[in-house]
Amino acid sequence: MRVRNAEADGFVRAPPEGLGAALLHGPDAGLVRERAERLVRGVVPADPGREAFAVTVLNGGQITEDPARLADEAAALSLMGEARVVWLRGAQESHAETIARALSGPRAARLIVIEAGALRKSSPLRRLFEPGGPAKAAIECYPDDDRRLRRVITESLDEAGLVADDDALGYLDGVLGADRLATRAELAKLVAYMGDEHRITRAHAEAAVGDSGVVTAEAAVLAAASGDLPGLERALTRAAAEGIAPTALVRTASTHFERLGRTLARIRAGEAPEAAIKRQRLHFTVAGAMAGQVRRWSPERVARAYGAFLEAEIAIKSADVPDRAIVEHALFAVALAARRGQSVPPRRRRMSSS
Repeated sequence: MRVRNAEADGFVRAPPEGLGAALLHGPDAGLVRERAERLVRGVVPADPGREAFAVTVLNGGQITEDPARLADEAAALSLMGEARVVWLRGAQESHAETIARALSGPRAARLIVIEAGALRKSSPLRRLFEPGGPAKAAIECYPDDDRRLRRVITESLDEAGLVADDDALGYLDGVLGADRLATRAELAKLVAYMGDEHRITRAHAEAAVGDSGVVTAEAAVLAAASGDLPGLERALTRAAAEGIAPTALVRTASTHFERLGRTLARIRAGEAPEAAIKRQRLHFTVAGAMAGQVRRWSPERVARAYGAFLEAEIAIKSADVPDRAIVEHALFAVALAARRGQSVPPRRRRMSSS
């Protein structure tokens, strides 16, 4: 079935009985991740001890290298006898046949969740999910329009016991909304900034929420993808000084490499680099950096880099190493790979904190 963007939040909060597989797709990578996580948590609540056995997270690079992996994971029985979820991030059009085999084969997992970027209406991935009944769903994830953004803002502030005046809400409407996870992160900064105060003025909003954090995170990622080690070091120093969360850095990186992968796939299909980059509707500074990056990267190497950031995000939740060290390690590994024209090496399972 097709779930339109306007209906998607309600759908993931209360999915229909019997939903066995969901494709979340669209240009808002943060919203794709938020809605995917909501579906996963509906089956397996957040619990590090339980999650290790009940949730299998894969990335596109892994199933490119081992096409049988997804079907094998979908068919695997739970060691603990509880509901399992298989969660694939960074799916590409080229994975349609692999995903089709997993959907049609033996199934022990309660739910298969698949994240993808923007997909055309004729996409073979969408065709796997949109026909039929409630067992499969293709869920649209487009950037928040004005009304939906206002609801996200007010609901987040309500949960924290805060009220914003009209001028503050107008400011927040103007600077938020391009990416759902970035919006949530900026609102969390505002909540922390307010302390014991309960009414948000525009002055509060301007002081706590702005573009500087987004710009700094993006600068770090662009430096890494371009192989600019000095630029990466400067951006990470600034990110630490500004208190940018490691999760914001790693998610910005995942979003950028997802876009870079889509761009390279179009170039490989015969589209001119300038046209492929223009399709992404990027800020001119990002588009300019990507014009150089498409000459450094291949779709296969981008998939491995995306996998490195996925591993970093997973490690943040479970490792005894500081979060920032994990993310910085991944960014520097990517920067070195870009500089040398090599693939990103796998992250060591245990990292020294010394």
